Amino acid sequence: YFISNRIGSKLNSKGTPSEDFWATTKQHRLDTVFSVPYNIDTTTNYGIYGVNTVANEGNASIAADKQSLYFTACNRPDGLGYCDIYKTTIQGDKWGRPINLGRNVNTEYWESMPSISPDQKRLYFISDRPRPGTKSHTDLNIWYSDFDEELEEFKPAQYLDDLNTEGKEYSPFIAADGQTLFFASNGHQPLVGGLDFFYSKFDPDTKHWSKPINLGEPINTKED
Repeated sequence: YFISNRIGSKLNSKGTPSEDFWATTKQHRLDTVFSVPYNIDTTTNYGIYGVNTVANEGNASIAADKQSLYFTACNRPDGLGYCDIYKTTIQGDKWGRPINLGRNVNTEYWESMPSISPDQKRLYFISDRPRPGTKSHTDLNIWYSDFDEELEEFKPAQYLDDLNTEGKEYSPFIAADGQTLFFASNGHQPLVGGLDFFYSKFDPDTKHWSKPINLGEPINTKED
């Protein structure tokens, strides 16, 4: 799954293609042989409440069940802030109307870059909301929300204290084991450049994350 404003995306108010979700498939583990990309939602059934709209969509995270897609959308009528995180579930071969994850996840601030755990019990994302104990607007940090199976909703988001810094954390990605988190940061040391990629492992016994390890060169460079 990826974002593109190529021909075939829905046209914005200026008559140019907006940024839509596209997908492509591969067969037999041939990592470089992909099918022709297709727009995952060309319908107008839900209008401005659909998956792809005339506005821009971004940052898709597909769940391991291949049935649920978490993504970022901005300036929607049902939004709670500038950018919010939504979930849509596939119904047959069509994606259903996206649901705003609500005030336990989204705020009047900026929420984006969701990454859902394989079992969908925890959602990681980025927000610029104030850190706990502060009131001021902050740089970007990692937050997470656990799913309440009884209430069938995500619980109030928590600040990922073990991994956040006074700098910027960006683009979290939880691996298939559900315990290895990759992310970008310019607040951890050592740094190769600006924003570098790091990873950390969760210890289920101590309930803490390990000291982040820089992925090093050549993945990281002197740039971001």
